[in-house]
Amino acid sequence: LGDVYKRQQYDWAYFDFNVGDSGKFKAGRLRIPFYKYSDYLDVGYAYHWITPPESMYSLSFSNIDGLGYQLNFEAAGLEHSLNTVLGAYQGDLPLGGVPTASKLENFLAVNWSASMGDHEFYAAYAQADVYIPATAADGLAAVNIALGGDADDVLVNGDYGHFFGLGYKGTFGDAAVFLEYSQVGIEDSVLADTSGGYIGGSYTMGDYIYHLTFESSKAEEKSYTNGGNNLGDGTSLNSLVSSALGNGDSTTITVGVRKDIGISTALKLDLSMYTEDRIQTSALTATEEERTSTTLKFAIETMF
Repeated sequence: LGDVYKRQQYDWAYFDFNVGDSGKFKAGRLRIPFYKYSDYLDVGYAYHWITPPESMYSLSFSNIDGLGYQLNFEAAGLEHSLNTVLGAYQGDLPLGGVPTASKLENFLAVNWSASMGDHEFYAAYAQADVYIPATAADGLAAVNIALGGDADDVLVNGDYGHFFGLGYKGTFGDAAVFLEYSQVGIEDSVLADTSGGYIGGSYTMGDYIYHLTFESSKAEEKSYTNGGNNLGDGTSLNSLVSSALGNGDSTTITVGVRKDIGISTALKLDLSMYTEDRIQTSALTATEEERTSTTLKFAIETMF
């Protein structure tokens, strides 16, 4: 995996040039326009949280090698930006908590954003052919063995993966509201379909920004029965897949404050309360386990 890790040591490395007065062409390693904050995801000074909500900003990769084109225009009283990228990704994707050398081929992403005064909107769609080795996690390896010649029914071997996201931010004097939502899935695979997002508000008082965010995420397992057969020890394939890849809901409430110092430095303090309801299935029963945690974070962030 040495070459893979070497290729992933940088996020951006591209050439761009203007096309007319409103277009821009890019080539190289590009940031994928998944989210509202995709272009400055690594610039913490650009947003009020210490880190963006994980229920939305959950994908473990953010770049591809390929081509991109961005078009800016005005229509229907809105200022629009249409950003399209095409390429491929090779690197680590998480599978059952295990970093796995994987590939995304024929990757296409389209992001539309628009603004009108103090209102901002965006929508994004992405798709790719996904390749993940079956032996990367114990659960998938066992499924592969159990299914024998039918392993392609659950392996991630060129399967269609998709991402859909949308968001809004509105500013009303010193107050603001913001939300984002996304869905991610890979067809014909054991990987759970996931969805998540957040909604929140903030209030600016001088150099301070006080904010409150509620976020939620859901992972839903898929079912494979191998003709109703178990693995020989009484464990069903559904149980094995659920144990390896997870199945359940989680919520997080974050309250925080940001104080700007000068023109390029911010102090931030966030308190997050996390709750997870995880479902573990067996051949005969399903049990639910609740996990909770509270995290206090402090950061000093600068931009230069």
